[in-house]
Amino acid sequence: MLPPVTMLTKPQCVQCKMTARKLDEAGIAYQTIDLTESEAALEWAQGHDFMSAPIVVVGDMETEDFNAWAGFRPDRIDALAALGEP
Repeated sequence: MLPPVTMLTKPQCVQCKMTARKLDEAGIAYQTIDLTESEAALEWAQGHDFMSAPIVVVGDMETEDFNAWAGFRPDRIDALAALGEP
């Protein structure tokens, strides 16, 4: 079973849309948080030195037990999907 997946996005973000499409195609469930609507998410991203969207977080953002990347990374999504296969 995969850990929780969260995608931090921005409106009109092409890479965000491509990432969401790839996550959907891979059958990976995820939560989306708009960085322009969540001050806490924006502060979290900036505090972890992320400067571009999307930011995909695999794991728990609150306990700092996570793996994360920024940008459209189909290779990372494919690797994540492989972890969830039986």
